[in-house]
Order: sequence, then structure tokens, then C-alpha cells
Amino acid sequence: MSGRSTWTIPLTALAALNRETAALIPVLLVAAAFRPHQSPPIERRALLTAGLCAALFVAEFVGVRLLLGPRPTMVAYGHHVGLDMFLFNLTNHWTYFSMVATLSYIPLLALLWFPKWPPVLRRFFWTMVPAWVMVHLFMATLAEVRLFLVPQALIFIPAAFLVSSRDAAERRTSGRDRISVPEAEDPRV
Repeated sequence: MSGRSTWTIPLTALAALNRETAALIPVLLVAAAFRPHQSPPIERRALLTAGLCAALFVAEFVGVRLLLGPRPTMVAYGHHVGLDMFLFNLTNHWTYFSMVATLSYIPLLALLWFPKWPPVLRRFFWTMVPAWVMVHLFMATLAEVRLFLVPQALIFIPAAFLVSSRDAAERRTSGRDRISVPEAEDPRV
């Protein structure tokens, strides 16, 4: 990362005022900087920047809540956070329709090519998607699919695009994309 990560500090400062999703910025920064075959596997500067971003997020998150005071928990469709919301999400047919209508086949297509993903996208996936799904499964209404646009935009769309464009380039260079057109028959015969 060598100095290219300092822009995440002001980004975190702005994002923390808006959504809890900003907590992912330092986590993804560490995932992007991770080099398993290097010693140390993460540059000190990237760790310091991620730590500063995390501290900034926590300070703003706590500060905003202290400034605004406690707020009642929102209850979606009469279902409370936890097992009640989990069961609602699994049994609500609208959830499945909305997921397919909004996300389309892109996550499935991307996951089919998971081994071909660039290493940084695989690290982003494991850093973010399992936790994202579990948190939202128990704490939010999944029929509000906009909640899944973050992993869709950050991980699945880039992965599907990169792998499909790489696959197309391989087909082009290997000659596998050439279409063989049968010769037209002579109508006089």
C-alpha cells in the first residue's frame, strides 16, 4: 500500500457520520494490505492508518450517539431483532423475490468463478460477506435488498466483471472464440 492508504482517513471521517458501514473501511484496508508471503504480512503504515481509521470511526460513532441521545430500536413489520427477525426473513416469500429481482444472477455467477478471483477480492469476500449476511439476517428485513447493494457493488460486480473479461481475453488469444460458419450451399446444385 506504501502511502496510498492515507486517503481512507478523511473518507472514514465522512462515512462515519452517515452509516455504520464505515466500520468496514479499516477492515478492508487491512485485507487489501495483507501479503501472506511477505514478512511482515502487513506494512506498518497500513496498520497505523487502519488503526487511526478505526479509532476515528469509534469516536464519531460514540460521539454522535452521545450528542443525539438514545433512540428506540426500530421494529420492522412487528418483528424484533434476533431469532424473530431471522425466522421472518426465512419465511417471507417476498424476500426471495426481491433478492433475485434486485441482485440478479451476479452473485451466483461471481461465486462460480471464485477460484479465479484476484486474491484481494477473495480477501474482501471473506472479510465482509459472511459477517454482512449474518448481521442482516438477524437484524434487518432482507426484503429491503438495498442492504445487499454494498457487497454487490464492492465484491460481486467487480469479481464477475474481472473474471468474465479475463475469460473472454483468454478465449480471444487462444482462438476459442472464433465462430465457424458453414459454407453456403450452391442453390444450383
